[in-house]
Parts: sequence; structure tokens; C-alpha cells
Amino acid sequence: MNKELITDITKYQEFYPPNSLKAINNVLKWKNSEEELQGTIEALTFIVNQTLMKIIPEGRIVFCTMLERLDGRFVLLDEIQGVLNLNNNQMGKNIDELKNMG
Repeated sequence: MNKELITDITKYQEFYPPNSLKAINNVLKWKNSEEELQGTIEALTFIVNQTLMKIIPEGRIVFCTMLERLDGRFVLLDEIQGVLNLNNNQMGKNIDELKNMG
């Protein structure tokens, strides 16, 4: 398997903070005010900026490949956390293993 078959689907995507939760608010019947919704937006933006954006590109490759191969199956949260906590050397080994497995 060559490297072109493993793609980082986040590579060219920019993160845009959510600017409206009105539809979710209505569907889930939260009955939140605009101020409460703004607080939710700020909290979500903080979480994304502080956690997801710290994933190294190699980690994103493995993570995205896992997501693409799920095909509706469940993945244990512990497994995902384990993948994202690997160091660069271990990450390289996982990428090589993914390439070998197809």
C-alpha cells in the first residue's frame, strides 16, 4: 500500500467556530437564550482549539484512516485515546502497519 491511499482529510480544512446553535436548540428543545447559546459556542470553540488542533499530522492520518474504515462499526474510546497518545516513533510504526494491512 502506498502513502497516497492514506489521506489526511483535515489537511485542507479550516476550523470555523459555530455561529448558530438555533436549530439544535429547537430540535432538542433546550429553550436556551441567545446568551446561553453563545456560551455553548465559546465552550465548543475552546475544546476544539485546546484539544483537536493539537493532534500531530501523523496522528490525524491514523485517526482519519480509522474513521474512514469504521463503516458504521463501534470503536472503543480507549482505542482512539491510545492512538492519539502515541509518540512519533510509535506513530510511524502504526502508519507502516496500516500501509501493510491495506
